[in-house]
Amino acid sequence: MTAEDFQLIDHVTERILPLVEDNSGEGVYGYGHWDKASFAAAVNGYDLQRRPDGSSSAGHYRPDDVRHGWAVVTDPVAKSFSWAGVTPDHPNSFPVTLIQRTPGSH
Repeated sequence: MTAEDFQLIDHVTERILPLVEDNSGEGVYGYGHWDKASFAAAVNGYDLQRRPDGSSSAGHYRPDDVRHGWAVVTDPVAKSFSWAGVTPDHPNSFPVTLIQRTPGSH
């Protein structure tokens, strides 16, 4: 996977955002190891655009909520990946930055 695979299109502002959510919306991921403050700010901005009324966790992520990990592709066609238990030593691993949301907080 590449950085281009980690993009969402914000249909409100027509911007391309350099992050993706998992299917449940409880994980937000960016390709590479981002600066933690920058990633928290990007997720907060995305959430605020999605829920401008403040009905979500929008705006509350801090750098301490951000993790760096490693992932591997699990389905190249669907462009799905897993980071569970993956280390930099795994074949074809790539770096990810992530925030795990509390269920129901988005």
